[in-house]
Amino acid sequence: LGGYRTTVKAVVSDTATPAVGAKQAAKDTRALLDRGAAGVLVEVGTQDPELDAERVRQLREAVPDGAWFEVSGAGRYDPATALALGRLFAEEFSADGFSDPLRSDDLPGLARLSDKLELALSVGALYDRPDDYLRLLAQGGVSAVRVDPTRLGGLTPARKVALAAELRHVAVVPVRLPEVGVHLCCGAVLGRVGEYVDWFADLFAGGPRFADGQLVAPDAPGLGLEL
Repeated sequence: LGGYRTTVKAVVSDTATPAVGAKQAAKDTRALLDRGAAGVLVEVGTQDPELDAERVRQLREAVPDGAWFEVSGAGRYDPATALALGRLFAEEFSADGFSDPLRSDDLPGLARLSDKLELALSVGALYDRPDDYLRLLAQGGVSAVRVDPTRLGGLTPARKVALAAELRHVAVVPVRLPEVGVHLCCGAVLGRVGEYVDWFADLFAGGPRFADGQLVAPDAPGLGLEL
């Protein structure tokens, strides 16, 4: 796919979802950090912002200093709530980024949010058409686009989005499915962070592996997977 690099920063993205209690999420996240991951993406966005803030606080305390710590709103917040929580995440918890804080179609709200927040925003996990990304990139205000090849229909449209982002000097972060995402990320000029989940660990041998905070792309044919 281009081969700009063979490794990308490994961020765990399924150990700290709202479906998992904070204590279990902390335990699962630390286990993968011990295996070699560089950080975690904490998903929030419930109907109770105070509960979300407390959850982020507990996980921030559980993650070692220096580990990547990002929060995802999964497109569930209104602009006022996203602004208040974004400031909290930046000032109190030293978050490295805020992903998909608003509904995917709320570009005006995103523009206002990016003007008021000193926190890197990454958006796009819920987009399913390349045109959605073009409108986002034309507006500006984001540091990275989150690309889900399964929503877009495969690697070809995902690579088109990655190229459009490159022209705007915006990074590319593939969403979950590291068996595919690590190749997409390593093949993009500004692909630097790969999300890790282990959904298919029992189905396939091979695939990306951890090494010193990085996901290492396999060099076997295809995606480097065997049933």
